[in-house]
Amino acid sequence: MNFSSVASDLGKQMAEVVDYILSLNISPEDKRARLTKVFNLVGNQFFEKMFIDNSLLFDSEAIGSLGFTNPEGQVERLSAKLVQNYNLGRENDAIVTGFFDSVLADAQGEAFDNGISLGKVPTLTRQLVGETCAWCRARVGTFTYPDSELFARHDHCDCLFTVSGYNSRNGILTNYRKARK
Repeated sequence: MNFSSVASDLGKQMAEVVDYILSLNISPEDKRARLTKVFNLVGNQFFEKMFIDNSLLFDSEAIGSLGFTNPEGQVERLSAKLVQNYNLGRENDAIVTGFFDSVLADAQGEAFDNGISLGKVPTLTRQLVGETCAWCRARVGTFTYPDSELFARHDHCDCLFTVSGYNSRNGILTNYRKARK
């Protein structure tokens, strides 16, 4: 599952909050402090939600999270950069979205590591069923740590996707099937 759209949406929503804080008639230090507080709060909540969702995906919810960390003052540097950009008339939206992309990547990485520690190595086995095309035949096999391209289907594709290390009811992945026309 690709959670990047969640990070993007949250980045857009937070950009409005950032713009509001930056527009306040307060000192740059107060702006930085308020931004730091809100990014720590929202970043922590977002990390926790994304960790849980990714843990469910990797079927590894048994191990808890280390939680959101602020490595080497990342949030403080982010806040200072936002204030500086605002004072220089520069756009901040991409920086805010980039922050949430980074938090998402950290949460996914931790959930993935937990899954591996529980022996839940993400594996996809793609098998042919019925009539097949050359495109599908080229994608048959068992793949460890598969990337999203290996889950691709085309119209009328009837390949069988069997997964392990992912949370699925019976190991058969059917939600990637495209509707027949």
